[in-house]
Amino acid sequence: MESLVKDRYSKDEIKEFFEMLYFEELEKKSLYIHTLFTQNKQTLALAESCTGGLLSYFLTIKEGASVFFLGSVVGYSYLAKMRSLDIPSKVLKEKGAVNQSVCRLMAQGIKKKWDSDWAMAITGVAGPGRMERDPEVGVVFIGVLGPDCDEVAPFLLDKKNRQDIRHQSAIFALDFLQSRIKIGGKIKKEVSYE
Repeated sequence: MESLVKDRYSKDEIKEFFEMLYFEELEKKSLYIHTLFTQNKQTLALAESCTGGLLSYFLTIKEGASVFFLGSVVGYSYLAKMRSLDIPSKVLKEKGAVNQSVCRLMAQGIKKKWDSDWAMAITGVAGPGRMERDPEVGVVFIGVLGPDCDEVAPFLLDKKNRQDIRHQSAIFALDFLQSRIKIGGKIKKEVSYE
C-alpha cells in the first residue's frame, strides 16, 4: 500500500495532504476552544516555544477571538523565556528549556503577565536536532494553569519531521486544554462542535 501511494503521488503532494489534515483538525479544535471560552466568559493567554505561534494563529482564526484570547508570547530562545516569561536563567542553565519545571514556569509567567483566567504553555523538541540538556526529539511538555487546575504533562510524539511534531504538539495542546477545563475548570456550559 505504501509503495502504491509513493508511486502514485509526489512527496510534495503527500506533504500537502497531511498539512491539510492537520489544518482541518487544528481549526476544528480551536473553534471549539473559542466557543467554550466565550460562552463561559473565560480568558486565555499562551506561552509557546516549540509551536512557534501556531497555537495563537489557530486560536485567532475566527473573528471575535479577542473576547477570550488575551495574547501570547513565543518564548523560543532562552533569552525570550527569561525576559518575557520571567524564567530564571539558573533554571534554564541547569535543566534546559524542555522539562516539566520550565513548562510550569512558562504557564505561571504568562498567566501573571496577562492576568488571564487560564494559561497554557508548551515547550518541546521539534528536531531534527536538540540542545544538550533537552530530551529526545518528539518530547513535548504541555502545561495548563487555571481555576482549580495546575497541571503539566509530558507527551512523546511521532518523530516524522519537524513540521509534523509542531502540528501534533498543537493538536495535543488544544485537547489537553479542553480536558483540563472540563475536569477542574468550573465550566458553566458544555458546548458542541459547530
